[in-house]
Amino acid sequence: MATPTGTDTGKTDMKQGSTDTDQSAETENTDTGQDGGTGPSPVPYARFKEVNDKLNQLLKAQSKAESENEKAQMAKLAEEKRFQEIIDKLTPQADRATALEGVIASVLKTRLEAVPEDKRELIPDGPPEIQLGWVDKALAAGLFGKPLAPDTHAGAGSGSGADRLASGANEQAAGERVAKKYNIKPGKDWLND
Repeated sequence: MATPTGTDTGKTDMKQGSTDTDQSAETENTDTGQDGGTGPSPVPYARFKEVNDKLNQLLKAQSKAESENEKAQMAKLAEEKRFQEIIDKLTPQADRATALEGVIASVLKTRLEAVPEDKRELIPDGPPEIQLGWVDKALAAGLFGKPLAPDTHAGAGSGSGADRLASGANEQAAGERVAKKYNIKPGKDWLND
């Protein structure tokens, strides 16, 4: 217990009080264990069970977290594989689309050359495939002058009588060119000789 000093009334000497508490804190455990040595005293079973149960809970939680993490990683890998399969499937189509864009741009450029310079401003803005479709329809309708000739296949189907006469004249002209080339003089029946 602290005692008051002569000069200060009402104050206690805290040094002496603190040394008493320090000595009790520094006392050693002199209990002997079951083996008779000076080792630490045994842990009560309730405390051991409490710590052991807490450890088991933490191990289960860690195992569960690791399992969930592994599942998440597997799902991520499966998703990445799925995306890679989609990319592998779409890459050739994307390459083809890129090539076709170049073809469409080239065809559009060619068709635009058929449009008079003063009428090119009538062509709507937009992607090349839209412009190409619009220009083709306008050219076919004759909007920019003479319409495009329809796509015909020479020699396909039967022609009219005028077509057959024209083709006969073409054959005769071809025969005369061959005769001239080989120095053959055509006569009345020069083909039958």
